[in-house]
Amino acid sequence: MRAPGQCWPDGSGTWRELSRTLVLSSEQPPRERRADEVVVGTPLDMIVQLEGRHPIAKVVLAGAFANRELASFVLETYPWVGVELPA
Repeated sequence: MRAPGQCWPDGSGTWRELSRTLVLSSEQPPRERRADEVVVGTPLDMIVQLEGRHPIAKVVLAGAFANRELASFVLETYPWVGVELPA
């Protein structure tokens, strides 16, 4: 059985890790999530996911968590992760 965040690339014969997008929001999203998307509701859950075994490529800070201080923390602590704030 394959683990979440992995796929079988066409004809490669090996597993390849897919980078995922992490969404930090205090509100549940109304739409269905994509397979490469993780939604969490607290900054602590965000940290657990960022330090987990599945790679996170981008963090989207939404709702009450959409602030520059939290974005700066993520960028300083996890420099390989991109951060997106809503416009």
